[in-house]
Amino acid sequence: MPTASSDPTQKNLFYSFDYSWGHFIALSTESPYHVGTEQYNWFVKDIASVNRTKTPWLYVMFHRSYYNTNYAHQFEVPDFRPTYEPLFHQYCVDIVLTGHVHAYERVKSVYNDQVGVNFPQYFGIGDGGNQEGLDSNYFAQTVWSAFRKNEYGYSRHDMYNETHVHHQWFANQYEYAAIYTDNTVASPVESRVAKDQTWVIKDYPRGRCDF
Repeated sequence: MPTASSDPTQKNLFYSFDYSWGHFIALSTESPYHVGTEQYNWFVKDIASVNRTKTPWLYVMFHRSYYNTNYAHQFEVPDFRPTYEPLFHQYCVDIVLTGHVHAYERVKSVYNDQVGVNFPQYFGIGDGGNQEGLDSNYFAQTVWSAFRKNEYGYSRHDMYNETHVHHQWFANQYEYAAIYTDNTVASPVESRVAKDQTWVIKDYPRGRCDF
């Protein structure tokens, strides 16, 4: 893991690091996370100490998403959302990255199921590849779901400056020929055109995040 921010006996299941204009916090939905646990106490201390002048962009990453319109993995770790979503709102988290669902979904800026201007924006990016296949069935699209696709791919975030982040999602397109031929591996054909993209734009210095 990038740092020894969390207890090394827990193998750094939660940690944080700075990169460019961003402070990145990784949480674990697979280990104790309730109020009073080691992870919760560490998170509150870490997020409260972020210097939003030095690192105005605040990212949070965890595995199991609660803003998800796919039938797969609904209502898992139900106590995680009421424990952490209010803190994301309180500390003006900008972007949340999640996985677990084998598909891609871009969510609008949202808090407590309400779309707003300065609420955290969620990206479900569990579409990187797996052995089980894609999660293909969806509920009706909600007001907070902006774009979704059950296709393998990857996301890219470019922090242009303190106020603008450009998000792009690229879908992988593989050749129809066999991948393995005579002890060689055929390279995948990758689409260089983003199939989904958006700008995340925030004030600098950061102002209110309650609307």
